[in-house]
Amino acid sequence: MTAPANNPPTSRRTWLQQAGGGAGALALATLLLHDRLLQPARAAQSEIPNPKSAIKPPHFTPRAKRVIWLFMHGGPSHMGLFDYKPELVRHAGKPIPKSFGT
Repeated sequence: MTAPANNPPTSRRTWLQQAGGGAGALALATLLLHDRLLQPARAAQSEIPNPKSAIKPPHFTPRAKRVIWLFMHGGPSHMGLFDYKPELVRHAGKPIPKSFGT
């Protein structure tokens, strides 16, 4: 059985992107409906604020002393992370050669 010319088969990546969006929309609708059903009960609870859960000012003024900036073109391949690498085993514990750089 072949796919019709006007409806080409979709790739796995495209299907997962579309299915993920639909699942996210369903989850959001459920959460919003749940909030709407519990709204009257929450309004009654929010009239008397709890001082223990109130937002408190910080003990000191926050200041950043150092910033770590990582700029990477991509991560390692998921295929290469779990493969057996005999060269790594052979070179384990040895210093890095000068040709590798600093």
